[in-house]
Amino acid sequence: MELKKLNHIAINTKNLEDTLAFYHDVLGFETGKTQQTDTFASTFLCKPNVCDIEIIHTLGDAAKSEILSNNLVDHIAFDVDDVRKHEEELKKTGLTIETGCTEMIELNTRLMKIRDPNGICISLRENIYL
Repeated sequence: MELKKLNHIAINTKNLEDTLAFYHDVLGFETGKTQQTDTFASTFLCKPNVCDIEIIHTLGDAAKSEILSNNLVDHIAFDVDDVRKHEEELKKTGLTIETGCTEMIELNTRLMKIRDPNGICISLRENIYL
């Protein structure tokens, strides 16, 4: 599989304000796009020529989930040229596809997700412009 580059690493946090302050004040990241659903808030932190970091703050009852308490790394995202092609190739290997090809139009992204042997989610993504 040809990976173009590391796109971002997503980190679960139980304390959004302190986490954002650390990455902004200590490491110099700037706040990028933020999105929120009923179950989570997600903020991208950006620094030129450095991998983006996505800070995920789970809301409500979902914040008590075992996944959040056991995994600080939510996912690692890699850019690829063709998510659909890679999904088909991975299906042939018998690997379980956690999230099939999905378009997130608000982020201009098409993605799919699998898990590594340690349970860490690996997201393959491509930029789309619709």
